[in-house]
Amino acid sequence: MNSEELRREALALARQIRNEKKLYLEPIGKIFEFLSSENIFVVEIPVEDGVLSGCFYYDTDTKQPWVMINTSNTLGRQRFTAAHEFCHFLKHKDMEFIVCENTGGKEKPPHEKFADFFAGEFLLPSETLKKELSGNSSIGPAEVLTICLKYGISYAACLHRLIDNDFISETEYKTLIEFTDFKRQLSSLKNVKKAVEGDLFMPTLESVSADKLPPKYLKLALNLYEKKLITRAKLAEYLETDIQDLEKVQKDIALLKD
Repeated sequence: MNSEELRREALALARQIRNEKKLYLEPIGKIFEFLSSENIFVVEIPVEDGVLSGCFYYDTDTKQPWVMINTSNTLGRQRFTAAHEFCHFLKHKDMEFIVCENTGGKEKPPHEKFADFFAGEFLLPSETLKKELSGNSSIGPAEVLTICLKYGISYAACLHRLIDNDFISETEYKTLIEFTDFKRQLSSLKNVKKAVEGDLFMPTLESVSADKLPPKYLKLALNLYEKKLITRAKLAEYLETDIQDLEKVQKDIALLKD
């Protein structure tokens, strides 16, 4: 399946799910709560490696899906990651464990491309863009920011949605992306920020100590390590502990009850 076929299928799935969940063309205000309402175990934790966006894991024994969202990223990127991981839940449970990373422009595997296409349409439907931009003779930073803040999508992702739907050209994209820092200065849009879960352009950096992490999450993280799906260093990051203390934490987790 080529990229265009992946895109068409992913967009169709996003529209189908929006209709099934009665979301239609409205903004998804609290996407983390939405995932939880779908019985997806959500863990928000900072991992400051500059690469990791999130993870998806499906426990085939318990039929329990969970996602990890890296809160070192901006809230806008976190929300995109949440929608991306939701797509893996819908489409890729058979893969069991998926690490989602910022590839820095490198070619992504098909399942990651599919999830990106889905996430863009799920957060900001094509029909919504047409409605928001009807009557606009030009699109500048203020118009882009109004949309991305209202619908909780990052500035860069919003620009990609505009390119995909032929509202702007590649040349216009290159001009508009230069205004990435300008978004922080638009005080006139502060009232729109209240429509999403916080400041869309800043990390949230919630730090949850290991003793307060849910037992289910702790056991799943340990299970991933035991199956050699993640490294010892990555396990320490997920458990919010130092490597030298990891053995004690592992023993404590083994005694936990779900």
